[in-house]
Amino acid sequence: KSFVGNRLLGREEFLSSASFDSCTKKCAKHCVKDGELQTEFQVIDTVGFSDTTKSDQEVRQLLGEFANLAPAGIHAVVVVLNLQAGGRSNALKVLDTIENFFGKYVWAHSVVLCNMSQRTAQEMRKDLYASPGPHEEW
Repeated sequence: KSFVGNRLLGREEFLSSASFDSCTKKCAKHCVKDGELQTEFQVIDTVGFSDTTKSDQEVRQLLGEFANLAPAGIHAVVVVLNLQAGGRSNALKVLDTIENFFGKYVWAHSVVLCNMSQRTAQEMRKDLYASPGPHEEW
């Protein structure tokens, strides 16, 4: 996630790692100005929804900081799923947690990136939708 945030900013601001372990300890925000559009964009890096070092309750508390960093709301959510680290069940848990946190309409304003996988998009989609579940509504 942090790597994607850095790419969106066009510079290194968030600590990132190629490891499966989470390196973001608390939410952070950085801004970038688009010269052509004369617009300022804010990129917020959060702790992972499946943080490898924290309990689910600790992650939810840390995500509460997100609201303080975006008091006027958000325009889009970029979700980064590591399909190799946790597989399908972890990906579905992360997607469900995001929907519970932001509400069911979050998907109208989301981009989902799948990383660390050598499988094709068609293989990942087939695996993700292999069994019935809440993801059918997305």
